[in-house]
Amino acid sequence: MIRTTHMDLNVTSESLKGSFVFALLLCVAVTLPSSAFAQKRQQTIYFAGVAYVGNVTDINERLPNTAAVVEKVGLGELNRRVLASIESLDREDIIISTGLGESDSGNAVAMALALDFERLNAEYFPAVNQVCSSFTQLWAQILVFDLTDNKLISAYPLKSTQNLKCAPNTKTLTEETAQEWMREALMEGDGSVLAAFPKALETLPLNKGWRSNIQIRNIELRKTVKSTLKEAGIKQGVYKRWLASTFSSQMSESQGIPVLPYSLGQAVGGKMPLRFKDANAFDIELPPATFAIDLTARGYAKKTLDESQRTVRNAYIFGLGISFNHRLLKLNFMDESFQAFEAITQNKSDLIDEWELFERVTISLSDGFFQQFPESNKKWMKKYMKGKTKERERKKAFESVEKSVFRKMRGES
Repeated sequence: MIRTTHMDLNVTSESLKGSFVFALLLCVAVTLPSSAFAQKRQQTIYFAGVAYVGNVTDINERLPNTAAVVEKVGLGELNRRVLASIESLDREDIIISTGLGESDSGNAVAMALALDFERLNAEYFPAVNQVCSSFTQLWAQILVFDLTDNKLISAYPLKSTQNLKCAPNTKTLTEETAQEWMREALMEGDGSVLAAFPKALETLPLNKGWRSNIQIRNIELRKTVKSTLKEAGIKQGVYKRWLASTFSSQMSESQGIPVLPYSLGQAVGGKMPLRFKDANAFDIELPPATFAIDLTARGYAKKTLDESQRTVRNAYIFGLGISFNHRLLKLNFMDESFQAFEAITQNKSDLIDEWELFERVTISLSDGFFQQFPESNKKWMKKYMKGKTKERERKKAFESVEKSVFRKMRGES
């Protein structure tokens, strides 16, 4: 059983060791209910609270509705809800504490729930006079870092995806509705970030020192992808962040490993901005990546398969190149091309958001890829892998990633 003790967070700067700890303490609302979980092993992890990844301008661009929700709810109340969600956490290997004032051991480890970015795909459907969003997405990261030296130890991406949401009798999505949808993605229901957080903490190896790190290093966009993004009104940087987050979160969840944040807009000069309040920000130093992943978005395409007077059946296609490498040794474990498609029958009278369908096939391809570990499926490889690589070499590539990357990171080989 978990024993809960209470600690006083209302301490003076004299009781803190170093200016960084003091700054971090100021960032956490003093109204947080302090608690600690006593476990068998004495690995203490200090909960630093909810934070934002990035600078002020980035936050306003990447999290406009979520930031407004946090402002209305209040950071103190949000932190209380987060702590309440993990009060029943039953683990014997860690102690989660809010007693930052006691972190004077010189090797204190802190944990933050860092909000990253949001995505709202809202379209107007005249047939029903509604604005609907098939995907209301919010990404966050569980960051575990050295409280003394500001060094990142591990990062586990989280995401919330809310299913179809509609606003009736309107042609445009109001700020009020958008914020309500993001409020749900953040803190309401089983699919929210606040629901995903305690579930992740049940199994994540937070007390483990990782000898290796992995990161998406580069994302290349081919010409057809750029033109598709332009037509959809999506910035290339936003797309790269979305693709990297989708790929990273699926990899982390399926393989049980941390993934360093994608560098675009997050890590400049080897550091990642972390902000608890507008006036209190600092940089966390990122460790070097042992393994690097390079992604090449090769193209999006739509192909008409069948057509009648009222309906049309289209295939939505996405091509992706995936490369796994050892950054220092210059070893390549996989460099393959994949292509997925999804066939959908649509009414000609409906206004269909094609980008939403391209997103869906992208997510499906990424998810299917990680299902090939620890053992790849012959039928899946034949259907989705492209190029002239022989079946034996394709299987060998998956085995190489499993043995030399994933198992190495987990310390299994």
